[in-house]
Amino acid sequence: MLAAALALAFAPACNDTSVTPFVPPPQIAGPPSAQTPLDVCDAGERAFVRRASVALLGQRLPSQAASDAFVDILGQIRADSGDTGAARRTLAAAMMQSPAFTARWSDFFKDALRVARTSTKSQAACYGTTASTGAWDGGALARSVRDRDANTTDPAHLGFSMQQLLPSVLALDDLSVLYRANLFAMLGKPLTGNAPELDLEIARRIDFGAAFEASYTSRDIVCLGCHNSEFSVTFSSDAATNRFWPVPGFFERALFGASTAMHADGTSKGGDVERARGMLRYAGVASPAGTAPFGWDAAKCGAFMVPTVDDPLAVDTYFGSVRSTELDPTHGRRASVWDLERSLHRGVDGLAEHGLSRSGTGELASPDEAFAYLVALTIGEKVWTEVIGSPLTAAHHFPRTQAQRDILMALGDGLARSHFSLKGLLLDILSHPAFNALAPSAGCGGQPYALPRWFDAWTDQEPAPEARGNSPADGVFALSPRLLRRLLYDALQWPMFPEYPAANSAEETLQIALGSYLRDGEPGRRELDFQGRLSWEAAYGACPAPAGGDDFITALLQAAQATPTASMADVVAALKDRLIGDARIRDAERVPLEHLLGSSLDAPSSTAVEAPLRRVCGALLASPWFLLGGVTPADVPSPPLLTPPSASYAASCERLRTDLAASGWHGTISCGR
Repeated sequence: MLAAALALAFAPACNDTSVTPFVPPPQIAGPPSAQTPLDVCDAGERAFVRRASVALLGQRLPSQAASDAFVDILGQIRADSGDTGAARRTLAAAMMQSPAFTARWSDFFKDALRVARTSTKSQAACYGTTASTGAWDGGALARSVRDRDANTTDPAHLGFSMQQLLPSVLALDDLSVLYRANLFAMLGKPLTGNAPELDLEIARRIDFGAAFEASYTSRDIVCLGCHNSEFSVTFSSDAATNRFWPVPGFFERALFGASTAMHADGTSKGGDVERARGMLRYAGVASPAGTAPFGWDAAKCGAFMVPTVDDPLAVDTYFGSVRSTELDPTHGRRASVWDLERSLHRGVDGLAEHGLSRSGTGELASPDEAFAYLVALTIGEKVWTEVIGSPLTAAHHFPRTQAQRDILMALGDGLARSHFSLKGLLLDILSHPAFNALAPSAGCGGQPYALPRWFDAWTDQEPAPEARGNSPADGVFALSPRLLRRLLYDALQWPMFPEYPAANSAEETLQIALGSYLRDGEPGRRELDFQGRLSWEAAYGACPAPAGGDDFITALLQAAQATPTASMADVVAALKDRLIGDARIRDAERVPLEHLLGSSLDAPSSTAVEAPLRRVCGALLASPWFLLGGVTPADVPSPPLLTPPSASYAASCERLRTDLAASGWHGTISCGR
């Protein structure tokens, strides 16, 4: 097994191919491209508020009435500011005050950082379970960690774990704290086995290196011989045929000493890949006798020593500033995670102070800032992909189109200047015209493919020149598996599914089938494949009630029984409204719905039966409206009769008004209608 792991590690891995006046969070990506038909292609306010709820909170708006409230408030904010874009940013900033924001993005960043949920590398002890609600510390713990070295402690914050730090990071709104601390948490869960100690150390560095490169730098060392920031086999000086658009700056040269990461001094200091990963040394670093970084709970998240002897593999690390120099000739041979964390800390602080310093020839002034900027690009793309549904780079981690490069660079610059603000990043993504494009059926721009190649970078290969752009249909995407389940469980008011499923359990099998990230051996997918769809329907096709408890459907049935004037159509409309945001019952739907219900839609709601209604629920859960992002159904003139009080216009308006005040906006909002 170890030999196979070593072989895989060195095999080619890439395809060579508020106080008034309110000041909203800074806009970090700049204006859209001049060629974008923004005014023509924007789907409007109703689509924006519905999409923003899914993107920011991992929840659909609970009703048509809530949609009405959000749209009305957005109109009032716009009347106050006089600017649609600023009003949307203000509304989105308020939405991020919800506890659901913390739960949704805690889920996401655990996956982005490859936090294992099962097997021997499970981080259940250190990262714990994401809380759906709760009172967090307002960022106090994260601020303490941000402002100190990892080898120091704060008496006011001792014995914490990543379970406490992650929500605090999101409250402080500084992702750099999470990424710095995770370096230690990652190293605290190594591969285990019965191999000789040095062989095991090699395997561990391969494992840690792959996770580090995927989560932090997006640079596969093996790929750099063909594709790096300085040159690529797919580059052309003719912009019309160029298929390689890197963010400017020789990042690989700053980190590895050469753009290809190949060193001229042979292998006497270790191979090129080993040198680029030497700071992820485990032997002589991870130890119960070591220090708990930042004073956290060492029993849950690990303890680490500063190595006092040379690397047992004789590797002289070369990664940015973590390397040997004339003044410190043993630095590379005794490199560790402590050095790596300090490098990222310095880099983040430097970027926030003055941005990335590039020379006219592409050289980068600081290797620490080069490292931090690559982390910013990696975060920016991962969040963009989660919200928009398509990546900004090809398999080699470089953009293929100028439009994608410009977006990626704007996201990286924004994160760098904002000291890694997730909220600023999300506001920027929601402000981009790709987020709120019209539905494919609506068309935009006077032609089918009027949009830049934001979503599909490969349409330049289309035979017809007029088909070489992107269409709104390219912006329709499958929601990620963990988000999809969060939407379901929230809508039906089910207890949240287990985050750390038991080994060989039905829950683990389901999560694997749906494509959730569980561990390196089960890395998951961004969307349901054929097996995933079958598993989804098997699990939720009957919309089963939770064990020992009620849910939205049982509450809906109670409301139906208590409303003599309601019909079965009103029951179905309320269910559709809740699950997919579309309370309409079209003529073509009536016969299939009546077949599932076993009764006429005109029958009194008091005749509603639970099992048939759950069959309707299961059909809705398998529909494109539930499974896909990038499209929203049309609203109806009035909310369904059986809309629950908690999802009413008044209740939704009051919640949003409270969140607006918490976000610092002090304008006047009316909830009357």
